Parts: sequence; structure tokens; C-alpha cells
Amino acid sequence: GVGPSLGGAVHAAEGPAPGLLAGAHGLPHPAPAHTAAQDGGDGLFGGEGDEAGIARGLVSAAFGNLVDSRPSRRRPVRRGLPFHKRLSAAPSLAAAPEPTESRITKDDLSRLVAIGQIDRRFVAACIPPRDGGGARLCLVDQHAADERVQLELLQARTISPQGGPLPGAVARRRLHPPRAVALPSHEGAALSQAAPSARAWGWELEGVGVGDTHLRAVPVLLGVELGDGALLEYLRLIAETGCPAQPPPQVHRILASKACRRAIMFGDMLDATQCQALLTKLAGCAMPFFCAHGRPSIAPMLQLPTADSPPRMLVRDRND
Repeated sequence: GVGPSLGGAVHAAEGPAPGLLAGAHGLPHPAPAHTAAQDGGDGLFGGEGDEAGIARGLVSAAFGNLVDSRPSRRRPVRRGLPFHKRLSAAPSLAAAPEPTESRITKDDLSRLVAIGQIDRRFVAACIPPRDGGGARLCLVDQHAADERVQLELLQARTISPQGGPLPGAVARRRLHPPRAVALPSHEGAALSQAAPSARAWGWELEGVGVGDTHLRAVPVLLGVELGDGALLEYLRLIAETGCPAQPPPQVHRILASKACRRAIMFGDMLDATQCQALLTKLAGCAMPFFCAHGRPSIAPMLQLPTADSPPRMLVRDRND
């Protein structure tokens, strides 16, 4: 066996799953004897058996088509009912109304306990119970979660609380000769108001409000140059919002791109310590529930059973 399993949680509707609920306070025990080597190197539920199929079904319901469901050559597949039919066969799970426990708060994130890695893509975790309720099983997208962590680290090193650049965050490349900038009337009208902010971010302009405007220098952030197009977009934003104390949109895109490339990737193996460290860092983020590009970082899956209540699914299949 593989120790505590998502399969045990789903089948708890038909009977108790003592392995899943054996931990203190109703939390699952990570199985210390189960190693990645025993699982073909893929961590918890990394194989192709029945439990791996259920884990992938939960992942698919929460995060969409992010998991390759093709059979692996490492292990034979044990055929059975599709995931959505197993749920429909368990009325206490499938017919449950949308529970309030399906909402995860930042306080919940601070209490997350890592169980293990699924498929080198997701981290299974539990939110410990409160007020007599059952613990909640969640799945964390390891790339989306770490992308959010990396993004906020980059933002903290780049953008001041007032919306300008921090000292030394942005380099400047001088242009020889200066480059003429064609400003549409709307952006040209905003340039006088935006000039101090544009200068702070590294655009050095001449001829503002006099006649032809020329760029003498452009900013370079993390090796990426912000040229004429980024300046015009920034001026358009300031003209629309009337607020120059904000970063250029291109700055956000560069930081998001860099965060994506620095983050833990699908396929990266995480041990138990690394899984818990990722959850702790995610809980410390200002906006922890989505990655830099808007993908959910965490989804509640299952309300684990207690002596007084059956298990309940906290996510609906996207195909329903």
C-alpha cells in the first residue's frame, strides 16, 4: 500500500478509512515508509493504480486539464469506473449542497499541513479541523503557488509602497542619438503630468511640452528593455486613471514572466520538507490564491469525515 490515500477519502462514503484519519486531530499521517523510489520517483500517488487515478480525478476537477492522463509504462492500470461515476454512486458526496467549507481563507492557509506530492505537479495538504468539524483535504498547484511566491519577492525588490521603483531596481540605457517619440494627442496631454514618474522609472525625455519629444534613455528591468511602446502604454494608463503613482504595466509583465521561470516547475520532485516550506511561503503572500497569470494556486477537495458526519466533496467536476 501507499499509506494514506485520496482513494481512501473518496471511498469513505462506503465505509471508514482509518488509514486516512489515523493522525492526531483527524489529520492524515504522511507515510514515512513510503518513498519516492518505491513510487517510481513521482512522489505520493505517482503511479498508475487505482489511487493514482482518483488523485488525478480530483486534480482535474479542481484545476482543469493540467494532468497528463495517458497510462505510464511503469505500472499496469487497474481498470474501474471513471471518477465522475464513482462520485455519482456515492450520494453523500455527489448530492451534497455547496458547503461553506469550500471557501479557503488566509487563516486557513496559515494552518495547512502538507501530506505529500502528487504526480510531481501538486501538493496534497490538509486544513486542520475547528469547532468539531472535519479536516479539509486540499490540492496545491506547486508551480502556481511558487510563481505567486516568486512574484511577490520580485515586487518587494522592485516596487516601492508608493508605486515607484526602489533604488537600484531599474537600470538605464542611454540612446545615441536620442530617438523621436510620436505621441498621440491623448498621451501627449498626459505626458506633462506623467513626466516625473516616467523619469523615475528610467525614461529620460527631452522636449516635453515644447515640441517634438525625444527619448534620451530607456529603462532596463532584469535585463529587459522598456522601449517606446511601454512608455506609450504607461502614459495611456496615467491619462485614463489620473494616477501617476503606479508602476508601468510592462513592469508587471516582466516580473510575472521572471517569476514563472524562477518558480518550481511541473516535474520537479519535492520532499516532505519542501512541500511544507512551499505552503508556508504561500501563506505569507499578500495575494496567495492565484499565480502571476491568474491560475488558481489551491483548491479545496474533500471535507474529511468525523464521527457525526460523512465526507463531502468541496469541488464540482468541471464537466458537470
